[in-house]
Amino acid sequence: MNLAIPPVLRSNIRFLLGGEDAGDAWLSDASTLAGQLAGSWGVTPVRVLEGGAMSLCIQCRDPAGAARVLKIPSSAGNGRAETAALSAWNNGATPRVIRHDSATGSFLMEFVQPAEPANGARHISRLLARLHIDQDGLPFPDLEVALQDRIGGARTRFAGACHTAERRDVETAAPLLAALARTTEEPTVVHGDFQAKNVLAGPEGPVAIDPLPAVGDPLSDTALWIAGGSAGPRAEALREFASGADASRLLAWTWALTAVEYRPGTSTAADAAAFIGEHRQAAIAALSVAA
Repeated sequence: MNLAIPPVLRSNIRFLLGGEDAGDAWLSDASTLAGQLAGSWGVTPVRVLEGGAMSLCIQCRDPAGAARVLKIPSSAGNGRAETAALSAWNNGATPRVIRHDSATGSFLMEFVQPAEPANGARHISRLLARLHIDQDGLPFPDLEVALQDRIGGARTRFAGACHTAERRDVETAAPLLAALARTTEEPTVVHGDFQAKNVLAGPEGPVAIDPLPAVGDPLSDTALWIAGGSAGPRAEALREFASGADASRLLAWTWALTAVEYRPGTSTAADAAAFIGEHRQAAIAALSVAA
């Protein structure tokens, strides 16, 4: 398959896999696999999609002319989990899976035209309600386990001597996240990476893509949406989403996830830093309650 790899995707894959040689080798193998699967599944590759950091996604066309996406994950296990989640939801909240290859975790799904969705609390809460289904034996990790990758990434990001304050907040957030995960009264399937980059405008409302499915507190998805800046200024968004929720628990989740997701220099960094500083004591108090 001879489609151009977008530079940003190539850079992301190289970073993920630890260098140019490993990243380029994986992209070459993934492109070959994509060509084989496209032939087996009767679709024609059109272009490699921009963005992405953990997979090769190719827009394709089926014999009827409908747009599809062929996704080759860097981790077969993650691909199988994503396929299981998308198939379990199957309620319009996510793209429909059409074909899948269990051995490689690759799958073919409906294409959703990238567009900015309505992201008000009402629209997002409706989408989350469709995602938060019963576990019913689905093979997803506990949320406490799934959060370790996010915490580990923050520890690596703030390992330098100039990040003492950020590292302190991460070390406060880590036990708080664990305590919140362990004290969930009604766990559900959660998306696990519910941020603006993973919510598109579908024909019938917002659609979620690229889940990292786990089982745990559904408030964690709402909190990550706020923590990542997807809903605008965090303090205002927290008040908007707190209606009908456990406000103190949502605050604790949001503060902890803001601390581990904080990235200096981004467009929402100043708001994140202010939120972390203003709500640190409330989060510490929440830790004693949750624990």
